[in-house]
Amino acid sequence: MKKHNTLKIVLITLAVFVVLSWILPTAAFYQGQVMEQGRNQIGLFDIFGSANVALANFGYISLFIIAVGMFYGVLNRTSAYKVLIDKLVKAFKGKEIIAICSIMAFFAIVTSVCGLQFVLLFTFPFVIALVLAMGYDKIVAALTTFGGAIVGMIGTTFAYNNVMLLADNLGLKFTNGIAYKIIIFLLCLGLLILNTIMYISKKSKTSKEEKKEMEKLIPEEVSTKEKKTRVWPVVLIFDLILVVSILGFIPWEKAFNITIFADITTAVTGFTIPAYIALIVLLLIINLVLVLKKKMRELIIVDSAVGVIAVVILIGKFVFKAKLFVNIFKGLTENFAIFGKILGTNVPAFGNWGTYENNFGLLLVATLIMVGAVVLALVYKVKKDDVLDGFIAGAKKALLPATFVILVYLGLILCNQYQFVIYKGIFSVTKGFNIFTSSLVQILSTVFNSDPLYAMNNTLPYLTSIVTNTKIYNVIWVLYQSVTGLTLFVAPTSLLMLVTLHYLEIPYGKWLKTVWKLVLEMLAVILIICLIML
Repeated sequence: MKKHNTLKIVLITLAVFVVLSWILPTAAFYQGQVMEQGRNQIGLFDIFGSANVALANFGYISLFIIAVGMFYGVLNRTSAYKVLIDKLVKAFKGKEIIAICSIMAFFAIVTSVCGLQFVLLFTFPFVIALVLAMGYDKIVAALTTFGGAIVGMIGTTFAYNNVMLLADNLGLKFTNGIAYKIIIFLLCLGLLILNTIMYISKKSKTSKEEKKEMEKLIPEEVSTKEKKTRVWPVVLIFDLILVVSILGFIPWEKAFNITIFADITTAVTGFTIPAYIALIVLLLIINLVLVLKKKMRELIIVDSAVGVIAVVILIGKFVFKAKLFVNIFKGLTENFAIFGKILGTNVPAFGNWGTYENNFGLLLVATLIMVGAVVLALVYKVKKDDVLDGFIAGAKKALLPATFVILVYLGLILCNQYQFVIYKGIFSVTKGFNIFTSSLVQILSTVFNSDPLYAMNNTLPYLTSIVTNTKIYNVIWVLYQSVTGLTLFVAPTSLLMLVTLHYLEIPYGKWLKTVWKLVLEMLAVILIICLIML
């Protein structure tokens, strides 16, 4: 197995992007005008400067990946992880194909509706361990996890964070062309399942070396004093994180005009009470804790101190009328947005976790993941040193995948100035809208930009300037979202693919060799459906 294969692929791709800057002129499409900007070759220090920009703007994705690594670092030190995997393997015995197909469908649906492709990374190690424990190889594990998420991107229905720029640039609603999106979704999911089953049927026996590599990804048994290991806390943590993430990323208001979550968030963060009431409640909580811990001496000290302070403030305000105490009294009687202060001023409502205006939904999920890790450590009584070792080991394992984030988005920045020249040249080959040239442009844009939003933002404004027939916009929406998702199945800048292949230690060449027919089949489906839509 070639070491650091995925890292080499990313570095080679970045080198190509830099070389292209020395060959192609720069240009941009801004406010309806094509702006020629001469040449701007990328130098060594330009790369370092762009890396800083990538880290500042997209580092939160790296933090999410590290949080996932730390979670599994702790989970691997609990006895429940291995027991849960074994129980599921036993439950699915004889029904393994059904299990794999169900997982694929779940990942695809969640991504299609919510745009949770990155959030689902949280579940990938668990599902991969399950698939491998059921006797399948790494390719099947990658198709089940990453493949399912990609199908969801190809057949996006309501995932606002993946297609918001399509809605903005084309002026369409999410329901436009929904029947065709669902057809593409179902056909591509069917092709993924069919090709996976065919791969399984043709796969030769796994070698001893492959088995050893696979065993590294399956949790080991952890000794415990408990007679019967409880697995429900692990299941509950996974379920809670997924349910909250789904609620957070479904675009309730933008896609379904449901405002209840936004209204609740506004009401909670805007709820006010006098400041002194909040302090009294806090004092009662402290008293309750001290009573439960039977620390009566500390209880008397705290209550006495609070009483003395209250008397001093009242005397200073009403007897001496000192300005300091007048201001303190005024502050205590003013309304206080207690939950708004505790939670912060920018609390995103469910439905807004993945919007362009609030792109830190992943950090919210990362926080839930870290809380979940601590809860599991407490439930299973993992020693403090083991918890710390787990966090460190998990973070180390996630460090290189987290670095992929910066490198991939560095590529996006490096090729930003010259890519429009390529798109303009391809569009000029045909007059008006052409499915094949438009597909080629979006494929290249996805390779250059990796992120669906940036891939669409670099092509749609110019395309809508040369295609003014709005009747075709439905076709453009379906084509662009589908081609973008499909390209991320194999693009050397596909972050989700790079992280998955790195974790499974699957060489990029082997992955291409395995899925190229599937990709062509899906591309044929997309093009045929779009031709029918014309």
